[in-house]
Amino acid sequence: MAVVTFRSDQRISVDNRRELRMFISAAGQSIKGLASRLGLIVVEERLPKDTAAVLLYSPRCGSASGYKIVVNQDDPPERQRFSVAHEIGHFVLHRGDPDFKVLHDDENYGEIVPLFPVVGNSFRNGAKSRVEREANQFAAALLMPANLVRANVNYRLESVQNLAREFYVSFDAMDQRVRELKESDRMQTDSDCAGSQFRKNSCPTRKTTAQRHLHEVQHLWRHVGV
Repeated sequence: MAVVTFRSDQRISVDNRRELRMFISAAGQSIKGLASRLGLIVVEERLPKDTAAVLLYSPRCGSASGYKIVVNQDDPPERQRFSVAHEIGHFVLHRGDPDFKVLHDDENYGEIVPLFPVVGNSFRNGAKSRVEREANQFAAALLMPANLVRANVNYRLESVQNLAREFYVSFDAMDQRVRELKESDRMQTDSDCAGSQFRKNSCPTRKTTAQRHLHEVQHLWRHVGV
């Protein structure tokens, strides 16, 4: 899976990087406000049922960048929020990418390929192409920053439902995010041990810390009956 890092990804401009890092400093911030600060406008329209949102080049839309995001007005607010974050990912990462087609506002929405499946949550439905996977991961990192999610799981042990409400995302999105962070921590533990196998007692010490974190996450799953 592609990894998007706000701190170091060279596709992200300095100004955009600053806005993104400010956004991920707290949970539940306005995604439309972020879009505006990045030079985008967000509008709601009735899109085809299999289309959650589109990024359009629209020079007359009035945005600073000449781009706008159109989100499906029939989707639940949490889905809309993720869809907007997904399109911000395309705007920040993919406008100059040959694998990404920039749509213009005079194109027929009904003729475009759906950005991601409409069934279930857009984060859990894995997109096929690289740019779609990156946009999904970008949206997850933007709306559910790893350090904030880990802090909630570690110290408050709230249910996934409560975490989803706090971060204003769907249950499915938060469920997937915590599971991926859990797997990431497990892999990091394995890597630390492999790299320290010749240093006496260093692996057990590192592993104990990571295992404690994993135990707390596992306690969360038992708490919510997963």
